[in-house]
Amino acid sequence: MNKKPTIAFLINQFYNTYNNIIWRNVVEITKKRKDLNLLFFMGKELLTPYRGDIHYNSIYSLINKNVIDCVIIGAPTGTFVENEVFTNFIKKFEPIPVVTFAFQAENYPAVLVNGKKGIIEAIDHLVNVHNVRNIAFIKGPEYSQEAHERFEAYLEGLKKHGIKFDENLVVPGNFAKDRGYNGAKEIILERKLLPEAIICANDEMALGALNFMIEQKIPVPDKIKIIGFDDIVEVKLCYPPISSISQPFKQQMEKVIEIALNLIEGKEVEKVTILDTKFIPRTSCGCFENDEESTKLEFYEKYDVQPLIKMSETLIDKLTENLDFYFENTIKSKDDDFINYCRYALNLLFLENVDTDSFKERVSNFIANKIEFYKNDETISKLGNEILNKFRVIVKDYEKRIAINTIFLERNQRITLELIGQELSTSFNLRELASNIKRHLDELGIKNFLLCLYEGKVKWDKRIDYKIPEKARIILDIRDGKEIKHKNNIIKTENLFPKDFLSGDNTQGAIIPLFFSKEQFGYFILYPLLPDNLIYETIQKYISNSIKGYKLITSEKSIKNKLIETAKKLKEANKQIEKLAILDELTGLYNRRGFMTIATHLIELARRRKRDFLLFYIDMDKLKYINDTFGHKEGDVAIKAVSNILKKTFRQTDILARFGGDEFVVLAVDCSIDELSAVEERLKNNLDSYNETSVKKYSLSFSYGVAPYDRDKFHSIYQLLEEADRNLYRAKHAKHKK
Repeated sequence: MNKKPTIAFLINQFYNTYNNIIWRNVVEITKKRKDLNLLFFMGKELLTPYRGDIHYNSIYSLINKNVIDCVIIGAPTGTFVENEVFTNFIKKFEPIPVVTFAFQAENYPAVLVNGKKGIIEAIDHLVNVHNVRNIAFIKGPEYSQEAHERFEAYLEGLKKHGIKFDENLVVPGNFAKDRGYNGAKEIILERKLLPEAIICANDEMALGALNFMIEQKIPVPDKIKIIGFDDIVEVKLCYPPISSISQPFKQQMEKVIEIALNLIEGKEVEKVTILDTKFIPRTSCGCFENDEESTKLEFYEKYDVQPLIKMSETLIDKLTENLDFYFENTIKSKDDDFINYCRYALNLLFLENVDTDSFKERVSNFIANKIEFYKNDETISKLGNEILNKFRVIVKDYEKRIAINTIFLERNQRITLELIGQELSTSFNLRELASNIKRHLDELGIKNFLLCLYEGKVKWDKRIDYKIPEKARIILDIRDGKEIKHKNNIIKTENLFPKDFLSGDNTQGAIIPLFFSKEQFGYFILYPLLPDNLIYETIQKYISNSIKGYKLITSEKSIKNKLIETAKKLKEANKQIEKLAILDELTGLYNRRGFMTIATHLIELARRRKRDFLLFYIDMDKLKYINDTFGHKEGDVAIKAVSNILKKTFRQTDILARFGGDEFVVLAVDCSIDELSAVEERLKNNLDSYNETSVKKYSLSFSYGVAPYDRDKFHSIYQLLEEADRNLYRAKHAKHKK
């Protein structure tokens, strides 16, 4: 081939651990290769029910044969659609070759895992080892092939052991943690059943089920045993550690990449590759976890961070040369010379940014060989085992400290991103936006960045298909930190980027759509990839907000001949821009930023003029229940209803705000503590009136705390909020007691 092939990998939902593991394995497998480019197309699940997410999927419509040589797509993208719909979506990429994983579509090579084997092994284990026969099951999404296979395996496992199937022990699920929680709740609290064990179709739901057991004080594994599927990192680190069915993620992704390259080269490939799963027993099913397991976890997988650079064998060789000296010294003096030396070596490797896996493996093998060598000397053999156990302890301690350090680094990066984002989201001029992006790229570790805006409107069929304009305009093109200027900055969207944009031995990049609500703007591409992949969506939102602000302004400037009218509309556009920054989109109330700005001014005014006011901190009750039971759309209806009750209760001069989620704040201006009872009565009457006339299957309620302004006690709005929050807590506690 004359050029390096470019593979498109469809990825979604980074806050889902399964997708995160897939991402990191693909990155790790392909980063050493010099024979391909890899582009992650960062969309969401097709027809996702989560509000606002669906328009990420416009990015899939940019995949075309001019740029992409093979497409890799996995089951998560089709979680919420029927197999036929998913298959038809995949067919749209033809004639580009396609590889699927965790899902089999007609005529496309697929890499699957034998989930049935792991589920049956788990049931065998429960029956044969723990004498458990009353086994419940929380299913996966309705349209998922893998979910169906796992449920069928459950039925087969029961039949194998002569256990009668009981439909009351099975509840629907969707691979999300909250569904595991609610599934366990449905079985135990609503159906009044307490099975001996629950098998969940994935680990996320198993974690949710465990949270429910902890909340209800049902001991695991004594009263009930829990088993998940996927063997993600969280199930190894929670307490108790959850038994799970392990998927060979790395092997699966290696095979997917291998098939993709073979298809590009025109080689024959296997129609279906099936890899085995394995049941891993842990404490949650009544088995003690192998202490060595967490030691053997790869650092980057365990703590969800990018791996360190590959080891410097020279430095590690030098450090391991001294092991024998310190080991023999410890045998003679019975002190901790050997362990202290290992601790020193680990710290040195960390400071040098060297991967410690090789050193840890060498030390473990060295100690094991010494124990074998001295096996006839009971004293030395015993000491050797003590040294091995101490080494495992310092390794765990080392990894914990590294994890804490990583958390601080990621937190600092997100703080930096927040500060950058505030600047980007108020750049309502494309030239200013491009300048600000360019200035901050280096702080985020981004060396190459391309920002393109569509020349025309994107058409959407209200389901899956987006018709992208034929052309896009390059707003910013950065290569190795330097801006590239184009005489003609218009490109065809079928080309995605200037032909030499992806350069270097190995390019791993991400392409992300830019949109605001239903309005599509364009896309940006960046590489190399960032260590914290949640940052991509944050950058996307900041840039999209800025472009929306720009469009609001430029749309008002289109009327050139009517100066007075234009001036009025420009003023109105500015107000709209200000509202974007200070108003809550759902309720129309002020958001946290708007409230804090106005309240800070009012509290200073009240202090000077000796005026009174009351601060109400209000918390909706049971919003989670409404979301979980009736859906997030109904949750939004409930939030709006509460905001309307507050508007009806308080005066136009009062400051009402939604702080986020289920929290509201009201600043009642010129209102003293003597008037509190009257306000509370209005609030109660308006709430009762709503519930009496509502046709909803739920009632609204909320708790609140009140803080009257005391100019001698409170000097800032933050202090007043803290006081109101404390009173809110007391109110909720009192309500809970009743």
